[in-house]
Amino acid sequence: MILGGSFISTGDEATRWARFHFRPHFFQHAGFRLACSEEGDATCDAVLIRKSSGVEAYEGDKILGENLMLHYGSADEAMPYNFGPKDAVGFPQQIAALTLETCLSLGIEMGQALDVGCAVGGSTFALAREFQSVLGIDLSATFIEAAETLRREGQLTYRRREEGENTSVAEAQLPAGLDRGRVTFRRADACALPPELVGFDAVLAANLLCRLASPRAFLGRLCGVRGLVRSGGVLVLATPFTWDERFTPRDAWLGGRDGESSFAALQAELDGDFELLETRDMPFLIREHGRKFQYVVTLVSMWKRRGA
Repeated sequence: MILGGSFISTGDEATRWARFHFRPHFFQHAGFRLACSEEGDATCDAVLIRKSSGVEAYEGDKILGENLMLHYGSADEAMPYNFGPKDAVGFPQQIAALTLETCLSLGIEMGQALDVGCAVGGSTFALAREFQSVLGIDLSATFIEAAETLRREGQLTYRRREEGENTSVAEAQLPAGLDRGRVTFRRADACALPPELVGFDAVLAANLLCRLASPRAFLGRLCGVRGLVRSGGVLVLATPFTWDERFTPRDAWLGGRDGESSFAALQAELDGDFELLETRDMPFLIREHGRKFQYVVTLVSMWKRRGA
C-alpha cells in the first residue's frame, strides 16, 4: 500500500488515502509531497520560500510589462532620452540575429531551433525568420501566456509603468510577414527539460544561467546521446553572471566566488563536448519606469558541439 492517493490514478481501488494493486493498463503517477503543519515550521517555511521565490520573481504585470518592452519596444519607447544608450535596445532580436549569422557561417541546416528562457518570445520569433521550426521554453506562466497570445494574434496590448502606480498603454506587435506557424511555446523548467527534446540544430539560452537553481543541470543536458544540441550544432549562451542566492544557491554558482572566473568555470563545463567559437560583450536595457532603466552588459559565447 502507498499512502496518499495520486491525482492521476484511476480505478475503483484508488482513493485519497491509498492506491494499490498496480495494474499494467493504467499509468501510475510517481512523485512526492511536502507537508507543513498549520502551526508553521521554520525549516519547512524556508524551503517553500526558497523553492518558490525564483519563479514568483517572473510572474505578474510589472515584470511582464518590463519584458514586453525589452522584447518588442522601439528605441524611442524603451529609451526616450536622446542621451541614453539606444544601442542597448532590441537585444532579443540582436542575439537571435547573431545566432542565425553563426549558423550561416558554419553551414548549419536551419531546421529546428530551441530558445530556452525565451521569456515573452522576442528572440524566438526572430529565429523563425530562418529556422523551419522554433520552440520557446520558459518557466514563467505569465511570459508563456503572453508569447502564446502574440503567436495567435500577432499583437498584445499591455500596461507599462510610468511612475509609482501610474501606467500607460503600450502595444507589442510582431513584424508583418512573419510566419507565426513556425513557432511554438511551452512551459518547462530549464533544469529538468522534457526528455523528448533532443537534437536541435541550434540552442539559444540568453540571460538564463544565473537565474537557474542548478546551472550545471542545464549544461549537462546540452550533450550526450539525448543532448539538446545535435552533433555539429550550435549553442549560443548569453549571461551577465549576476549570481544571486534568491535564484541560485551559492554552492551551485559557476565561479563568481573565491577568485574563480565565471567564464572559466563555464568553459570547464563545456570544453569536453563543445568547441568555443567566439565571445563578445552585448548590452541590453530594461525599462523599469519612465525614469529608471537597467543597463546590463552580458557575455555572449558561441559554441559548436563536437562530433560533426
